[in-house]
Amino acid sequence: MTTSTSSSESAEGAVVVARTKKSPSSLLVPSLSTILLCGLALRLAVFLVPDLSAIPALLERRPELSTPVSSYLTFKEALHLRKLYIDSTASAATKLPKPYQSGTLYTPPLLLAFLGPLLESRSAEAFNLITALVWSIADLITAACLADAYSRRVQSLVHPSKTRREENGKGAARGLANGQEDALLKSWSPSKETIAALYLFNPFTLGTCWARCTTGLNNCFVVLAIDAALAASPIILAVSIATAALLSLYPALLLPALFLLCAQQATSSNQRRRHAKDRHEHQSRSFGATLALCVFLTLVVLAILVHISFLAAAMDWTFIDRAYGTILLVPDLSPNIGLWWYFFIEIFDHFRSFFLLAFNVHLASYAVPLTIKYRQDELFALTAFQGLISTFKSYPTMSDASLFLSLLSLSPQLFPYYRYPLVSLLLYTYATLLLPALHHLWLNAGSGNANFFYAITLVWALAQGATTLDAMWAWGRWRWELERPKMDPILAPKRSAKRRVVQL
Repeated sequence: MTTSTSSSESAEGAVVVARTKKSPSSLLVPSLSTILLCGLALRLAVFLVPDLSAIPALLERRPELSTPVSSYLTFKEALHLRKLYIDSTASAATKLPKPYQSGTLYTPPLLLAFLGPLLESRSAEAFNLITALVWSIADLITAACLADAYSRRVQSLVHPSKTRREENGKGAARGLANGQEDALLKSWSPSKETIAALYLFNPFTLGTCWARCTTGLNNCFVVLAIDAALAASPIILAVSIATAALLSLYPALLLPALFLLCAQQATSSNQRRRHAKDRHEHQSRSFGATLALCVFLTLVVLAILVHISFLAAAMDWTFIDRAYGTILLVPDLSPNIGLWWYFFIEIFDHFRSFFLLAFNVHLASYAVPLTIKYRQDELFALTAFQGLISTFKSYPTMSDASLFLSLLSLSPQLFPYYRYPLVSLLLYTYATLLLPALHHLWLNAGSGNANFFYAITLVWALAQGATTLDAMWAWGRWRWELERPKMDPILAPKRSAKRRVVQL
């Protein structure tokens, strides 16, 4: 008994020392403000330096970075049509049609309401500067929110609530209390500055910012909503996720997991402030109250933003069909890196309605099962679902992949359990290099056909799917071994040969 007690005390002391000491690699990482300033400088340099100004003009036309519903050119056209309509109503001359009565205008009117006052009646230089600042600052906010979310995530892993451990069972409680903390210390656990840098200097993120694809703005609100859920802030969560849903529609599928995550975080924080005698009673009441508050606030904010969109669309409900019906019905079959466009080009028209229903229901059907399956870790449910959305949405871009990969970095405890990280990396690299090459062979050189480009989009989808499935398997293996810490070579402490002899 004395030997085991002293060994456990020494192990606890080693953990405390390891927790207080900083690794040499962490000392080399610059501060978060330095990383944010470097990311801002890099983005603005490409926008404002004359010798590099051709890069945004080239990227904003690339199908890998822009789609009909998220293109910067479509956004500028929407602003121009809106300005023409407002000018025509002010004069007694001919009155032009409302902006969304145009057949090719797919920009959400909420974006026009937010950015229209900043950009209308501006010179070309001022317009370029303001848009460069807006997209660059959006990336900085996303990176800062990811860093904050990562800090909250690691804190919840190292110091889980007692209620969560009780719900997971006695074996899981022992794993959460002892093994998982050791696993985080032994495995590669990056700093929050590294998480921000991984997003800011990701080539997919940089390309999206320079192309000024509106998906980058959507990612900002999605990450802000996730950070608000981890902080148990229902108001910020409601505003962020409602805005993201009205910018691209697909974030609405994240609502169940976000609401449960916010309620769980609120329950954990409130529980620590209560006495032990009324802890369980307050927990159930707090969880339900927070969940109801999230739903109520989201509905209220959504109604307000829909009204703002209605006003920005010149009081014309046609914007619902143009901005959101396009995402579901896919009338524009311009080539992109998704799986829908080529399929709906090839099928007969009388099958179109059936496959539209199948494709949309297929993606929506994951929302509730993933939320239930990963109810012990709703942040990973959001990560896995974002991987599926980036694979199966109707008009995807590389910005969706950058968001998915950034969310993966918020789960450092899974890093030792990935089976095929090299295969996923090579698939991403292979597809990224060949997408522009095969697109050029098809539409510019004329030495290929649509099958060339669609074949490499299948490889891109394979990279997304393989990474998502590998992450799901890693999470399942981590949870299985977390509940059995003595069977896990990563979580279980190494026993010396002398201690084995003593036990025998």
